[in-house]
Amino acid sequence: TPFSEYWPVMTTDRQTMYFTRRLEQNAAGNRQLRRRTRRFNEEIYVSKRKEDGWREAKKPAGNLNSTRNEGAITIAPNGKYIIFTGCQWGDTRGRCDLYMARRRKGRWTTPRNLGRPVNTRAKETQPSISFDGQTLYFASDRGNSSRKLDIYRSQRQEDGSWGKPENLGKPINTDQTEQSPFIHADNKTLFFSSQGHMGMGSSDLFYARRKANGEFGEPQNLGYPINTKGEDIGLFVSSDGRTAYFASRKPEQGEGRLDLYRFQLPEKARAQ
Repeated sequence: TPFSEYWPVMTTDRQTMYFTRRLEQNAAGNRQLRRRTRRFNEEIYVSKRKEDGWREAKKPAGNLNSTRNEGAITIAPNGKYIIFTGCQWGDTRGRCDLYMARRRKGRWTTPRNLGRPVNTRAKETQPSISFDGQTLYFASDRGNSSRKLDIYRSQRQEDGSWGKPENLGKPINTDQTEQSPFIHADNKTLFFSSQGHMGMGSSDLFYARRKANGEFGEPQNLGYPINTKGEDIGLFVSSDGRTAYFASRKPEQGEGRLDLYRFQLPEKARAQ
């Protein structure tokens, strides 16, 4: 649409896509694009695949969206729950927190705040859960006065709660912003965007492989024509390990600001 669409994510069967849409609106709630009165509201949308493409995106049934901002979701492999970002909600601890909602009878339940130690007074956003459901990756600016995001991960505990998050550190994180982590179903290949690693634009897409000791190797730039001189964020790789989706600002090709694109990953970057 003329608005921004970003943070795409798909179900394991590749038949359903969720993403974030940023709606421009005025104080009365009517969409408009006049700069002097521009406001926005981020909401979650869903689209179903059909034979000749994707159906028109709609808001999902249930209680995911509110009058505040929400988006950047990750779907559990079994499709029964999602974790997403909510900002300025009534129980938000920081600027943005991570929330969870369950799917029951085709509708999403009222989200609950994940609480401590995942959420803090800082910003927690852009979650990605591993295929076995045991590790949660996300971006946060905790402990960073400059508000630059780093990538963290938290391990699920025996009682089902989430443990204290750890900063992935070098070589993934730099002194600039690293965000939009996505851990593939192989549980080894981490995709993310970075402003700190050597790149082609303001924010480029990278991947890194997890080694036997659990640490990640040196990030590799996905290169041109995937990365451009503009903004490229929110990479998601489908369960086939080959088809990738992301958001990019390409004025000569897109419908508006940030739009969703797909491409075939280079052989070297494909998940196993």
